[in-house]
Amino acid sequence: MGSDEKDPSRKLPTGMVTFLFTDIEGSTRLWEACPDRMPDVTARHDILMRQAIGASGGSVFKTGGDSF
Repeated sequence: MGSDEKDPSRKLPTGMVTFLFTDIEGSTRLWEACPDRMPDVTARHDILMRQAIGASGGSVFKTGGDSF
């Protein structure tokens, strides 16, 4: 989990909300094939997801591994 998910003071949306679930397809195979590159790949994925979610006024509820 990122630090923003652990902050008890953060405000989550109320009313009708939309949930987006993501996962890097084939990540287990990629970790096995390219273990030296995957930390950078997953970090870039996390940055892009947080930017896209923030730009649309959303907030990250929970992460786990390579999933949002």
